[in-house]
Amino acid sequence: AAENGLCEPCYSSVPAPAPAPGPVPIPVPVSLSPSPSPSPSPPTVPSSERNALVVLYDNTDGPNWKNNENWLNGDPCSELWYGVECDSEGQHVELLQLNNNLLAGMIPSELGQLSKLTLLDLYLNQLSGMIPSELGQLSALEDLQLQDNQLSGTIPSDLGEISALKSLQLQDNQLSGTIPSDLGEMSALQTLYLQTNELSGQVPDWICNVSIYDLTDNLFSCPLPSCCSAAENGLCEPCYSSVPAPAPAPGPVPIPVPVSLSPSPSPSPSPSPSPSPSPSPSPSPSPSPSPSPSPSP
Repeated sequence: AAENGLCEPCYSSVPAPAPAPGPVPIPVPVSLSPSPSPSPSPPTVPSSERNALVVLYDNTDGPNWKNNENWLNGDPCSELWYGVECDSEGQHVELLQLNNNLLAGMIPSELGQLSKLTLLDLYLNQLSGMIPSELGQLSALEDLQLQDNQLSGTIPSDLGEISALKSLQLQDNQLSGTIPSDLGEMSALQTLYLQTNELSGQVPDWICNVSIYDLTDNLFSCPLPSCCSAAENGLCEPCYSSVPAPAPAPGPVPIPVPVSLSPSPSPSPSPSPSPSPSPSPSPSPSPSPSPSPSPSP
């Protein structure tokens, strides 16, 4: 190194050989962002609403409905139960449409728990019994369709508490009693169909404030409001000065006895009794002959 350095380097001891080159390790990227939290479970309807639907299924012969797809499986909204529609968040039932679906039985009072329901459509089934007054709790309801069933009893006055109700259709049932005056308090009511029932009493004057209505074929008393009398549109006719007696229940048809139209023969005169014959006189005995004289010797 002091001269020309052509022998450099030099070592006081032999250095250890350099290790053989190996594969270069690939660095593992480390994420500095926090790990994602698990996705939340889908929302479900309140248990009270699901229970109301289950009771409807049980009360109306659900296994024999025309269509019961997905019913009783999980959540009514996420599992898409037939005839059930929910709000955009899937948290409340808004529409219940089961018309013409072979429902048979009574409407359960639990349907009053469907607090966000806007449409209840159960027409053209085989529902019987009374309309539950608890339906008056459906404050968001706009359309109630129960026509073409076999419902009986009176119209619940509680329905008048549904301020949002626009259409009430109860025609073609067996409802009786009077039209509740409370229905006149429903300012949103536009359509009222009550025809072909057994309703009686006076037709209230507020019916003239309803845009579309039909009250025909009932047992209402005269006089009728002028707007729906025979002189106007006849949509409340007929009316009666006294309520007609209900038709007797059908009984066995009597078998007619054939009646002959030919004149019946006059009875032959009974023979007059013939006079009894007078007893003939018994013949007097004939004289016995005298003995002939014996010959003389």
